[in-house]
Amino acid sequence: MCFYCGKVIEKEDMTHSDHVISIVQMLVSLKIDKNILWNFERVHKKCNLDASKLPINILWNMIGTIAFPGPTYNRYAIDEVNNTIDHTEQLELNQQWCRGYLLMEILKNLEIVNQSEQKARIINIKNSVNILYNTIEELSYLVGFPKLDSDAANILLNMKYIKY
Repeated sequence: MCFYCGKVIEKEDMTHSDHVISIVQMLVSLKIDKNILWNFERVHKKCNLDASKLPINILWNMIGTIAFPGPTYNRYAIDEVNNTIDHTEQLELNQQWCRGYLLMEILKNLEIVNQSEQKARIINIKNSVNILYNTIEELSYLVGFPKLDSDAANILLNMKYIKY
């Protein structure tokens, strides 16, 4: 099931592996063990693209609603939603189902580390980003490469200036 739209993911659907908690936040806040895999969930590609860059509190209000319609040909994951005649009730049931799935099947498996551990991780990430940034700058200068302009490279380079 795609937790964004509440519809079944069929074999032919284009999908993404989405991270429920952003990668940077995951590295700061979550216990890194085998359960970290619960932070990644298979979802419809369109739903994931529609959800990209939205904070979790906004997503919480939007999942299971018409904001994420999912593929029109897919049925909802639970029969109660499919069999509801009233559209408003259908949307309400679907949103409850999506929220429950997100909480009970995904988030409950993730463990948040204590605040002092999070602060130590932030310092380590900042130091790593600074080292990476300086290395890229030096390599670019030495070999004459232009600066990296990919989204991932820009995110890493811009992390140097983020205030945590």
